[in-house]
Amino acid sequence: MVGLTHEKIPVNALVPGMYISRLDRPWIETPFPIQGFHIKDEEDVKNLRDYCQFVYIDRQRSRTTVRLSRAPVAPRPATPEETANEVIRVNHVQYKREHPMSDVVGQASVLHRDVVHTLDQLAHQVHEGKAPDVRATRHTAVKMVENVVTNPDAFIWVSHLKAKDSHSYAHSIRASIWAIVFGRHLGIKKEQLQDLAAGMLLCDIGMAHIPKEILEKKSALAFQEQRLLESHVAKSLELLKGCKGLNQNVLEVVACHHERHNGKGYPRGLRGAQIPLNCKIAGLVDLYDNLTCPRHMEKAVSPADAVVRLHKMRFEEFQGELIDEFIQAIGIYPTGSLIEFKTGEVGIISEQNEGWRLRPKVVLLLNGQKKALGKPLPLDLLNPDGKNPIQLEVLRSLPEGSYGIDLMKYRTRGLSKFLGLGNALFA
Repeated sequence: MVGLTHEKIPVNALVPGMYISRLDRPWIETPFPIQGFHIKDEEDVKNLRDYCQFVYIDRQRSRTTVRLSRAPVAPRPATPEETANEVIRVNHVQYKREHPMSDVVGQASVLHRDVVHTLDQLAHQVHEGKAPDVRATRHTAVKMVENVVTNPDAFIWVSHLKAKDSHSYAHSIRASIWAIVFGRHLGIKKEQLQDLAAGMLLCDIGMAHIPKEILEKKSALAFQEQRLLESHVAKSLELLKGCKGLNQNVLEVVACHHERHNGKGYPRGLRGAQIPLNCKIAGLVDLYDNLTCPRHMEKAVSPADAVVRLHKMRFEEFQGELIDEFIQAIGIYPTGSLIEFKTGEVGIISEQNEGWRLRPKVVLLLNGQKKALGKPLPLDLLNPDGKNPIQLEVLRSLPEGSYGIDLMKYRTRGLSKFLGLGNALFA
């Protein structure tokens, strides 16, 4: 079983003031906030007893001294897959938001264009049969990490609004951002995040040698077509072999991002602890982005549905605790995703309220009758300015393109003004 830095205690030992950081079951199977919470009173303890036998508390964030009054509940026997896990140390306080979104989103927009330019140059070199110069990619990864760790929402927002480049570019950039956001949540050191980001940007470089008809095919691939698609990993490694500026950690991400926890991935069929942590993260974010933003957008699922699918893969395709932490990191409603309220209004998540993943900041785009608002309306679900919070309950998250919403058209309608960001988002 994965060992985290938090204390596992039975629910009978809980007292008000303790901070609940994890449950003995996935958050999405309970009514509790996925970002964790402080126990306010005995009613909270009673509610926890209805769902859990034991929980994990964060000693540092608890408002009371943690003392165990009863013996801990004996854990269930570990499965073979779980015993093969590496220990993951989580440090949720490694990084703090150093700047508000309004201060960094302009930098994120400029950097996003730099990333696209870098990948464009890389693709051009590959098509010309030249050895790719990846030093610029490594430099870009370093700048991405610096930007994302100061405010993750800014870069996520920009990547969603400007994902009109080729699918490969957009996917590589988004997956790299998700990887940094997740690694930031886990408290991974910057050097490791830089390797992870560079690896994600380069993972699909070998796709340049896969026939377009296979990449564009909407129906299921035949056996030989699937094998040819899977060969992009070997083609990527061949292209990157001997390139200056890449270390083994970066190449490892490229080589193993399709390996799976149960050994049913490719190309080597690695399983459990045989898969390095960065590669586990890479595989998870790669799949998440392909679910929410596939090559053929009519197949896209909402972020919430993607989370449900990932949850079903716990201890099968992915390490269970890693999926739990990923859900904690991005929330059910990630920045840049569309949501629909119970009253019918539709909006886009503009920014997260740290520690309150279920109460983000939103910009309303459609009214209850699904008509476009004359002016997009900013709304903070944590501080709704006199509005009835009951009326602001989210009904569901939506796939991109729902109700005919094209986020790009809001570039010309001044959406950024309603976020208090001037024209920085759309420079």
